[in-house]
Amino acid sequence: MKKVLTIFLFFFAQLILGQDYSNVDSKIVNYPSTFKNIENLAHRINTDFKSDREKARALYGWLSLNISYDNQNDSFNISDNIIIYYSLDDKKRKLRKRKLNKLEGVLKSQKAVCIDYSEVFNEVCNLIGIESKIVVGFSKTNIVDIENEKKYKDHAWNAVKINDKWQLLDVTWGASFTNKSSKKIYNYYFFTSPKELIVSHFPINHKWQLLENKISKKEFFKSPLFYPDYFMSKIEIENPHLGTIKVTKKRIKIYFNKIPEKRVISYAFTGDEYARPIDFKTTKEGKLFTSIGYKKSQDTQIIIYSDLVPVIGFRVMLNQYD
Repeated sequence: MKKVLTIFLFFFAQLILGQDYSNVDSKIVNYPSTFKNIENLAHRINTDFKSDREKARALYGWLSLNISYDNQNDSFNISDNIIIYYSLDDKKRKLRKRKLNKLEGVLKSQKAVCIDYSEVFNEVCNLIGIESKIVVGFSKTNIVDIENEKKYKDHAWNAVKINDKWQLLDVTWGASFTNKSSKKIYNYYFFTSPKELIVSHFPINHKWQLLENKISKKEFFKSPLFYPDYFMSKIEIENPHLGTIKVTKKRIKIYFNKIPEKRVISYAFTGDEYARPIDFKTTKEGKLFTSIGYKKSQDTQIIIYSDLVPVIGFRVMLNQYD
């Protein structure tokens, strides 16, 4: 996961999901900040909690609170180095030892990148009897990613099976947004709805979209940048599949299906110092839209805000004759 992820921290507020995990969270905040090895962490969680849901939450929460993103080692690599072995059993033993040493190194240093978070989570789940998978794919974290398909995998997250149903979570992003000083765990990336996670996480194996109607990689990178607060804001844009807005007659138009009441909706180009309120209009057909003036000197990225929190990002394309 790339460093651009850190720019989100300025904007996002804590999002509260329907499930109450306060009992779980109140216990793990008193856990040690590190464990000697993976087995000790797994044993503590397995002892303190009964249900698989609680155990998965405890693990997500503890990692979010105690392991920080390693900006000095901001790379994505899931390949193993060459090892010398004398038999297949010898190879398995050496690979296993290397992996455990790596994960214990994460606990000791309290730093990780996305694949480290995912591997620690997966390993502990295996030890406590929860079926877990590491999901590898692409992330979309910035407006520049719109219509700019990445060639190389850059992110990893997890899927866990709880009560015979697969759930998705991203410990990396959860840890990045968690307020460690106040011990406030960021909820949004724990058991995120597949329909919401797919706007920012695209798995190589389409199975892990967990959607009935799968989308393609091209569609993923073509859509707007949806911030998590978009789904909380109740704003609905007319075309959620197009992330590029064309300038026509020095104006850009954005159409909406729904605008919630009692919210201040504003916009800003990324080079602007402040956001401006949006003036909504209605077409003859009753569609809501806004028409925003655009100058060539302005940035080619625009963000829509709800109560000054970013909800949607678009790429702006200037027509040749505008």
